[in-house]
Amino acid sequence: MIIESLKLRQGDSWDFSEDLGSYEPASWDMAIVLKQGSNDAIVINTVTDGGNGLFNVSVRSDVTSAIAPGKYSCAYVLSSGVKKNTVWSGMVVVYPDLAVASDSRSYWETTAAALRDAYLRMAGRESAEVTLNGNTVKYDRVELLKALNHAEYMVHTESSSNQSGRILARFV
Repeated sequence: MIIESLKLRQGDSWDFSEDLGSYEPASWDMAIVLKQGSNDAIVINTVTDGGNGLFNVSVRSDVTSAIAPGKYSCAYVLSSGVKKNTVWSGMVVVYPDLAVASDSRSYWETTAAALRDAYLRMAGRESAEVTLNGNTVKYDRVELLKALNHAEYMVHTESSSNQSGRILARFV
């Protein structure tokens, strides 16, 4: 599929066309579904028929700016009345918008925040998924608490070393 070969960038307009063989755009509606870890799916509806027999995808920049950078499971879902078919699925990467100021937090600060959010979302479940730097990791409750405690310790170590002018290093 064409979407796999594109460099999709957050905040850019995404415009391309797909030929889905025997599925005629005049008879089917197409949606692109993006899913990252345990986050809610993002559903992008497409223009069904541009008169060229192709499914034309046009996503405005204000929509893509709300899509977080990272690796996503992606599917093309076609529907016609009560019929629904997933005609393709794979992985796509959404790259960050380089014109937007980047997160100034350290690696350990962003890791601790992601782990803390996962722990809060866990609510009664035995495991949770955390996405760090585009990689999704599944933790059980005990592992998640250990990782969160370690990340918070490293944040404290960073802030302590920055205040005293010392830099602590550990080589593994």
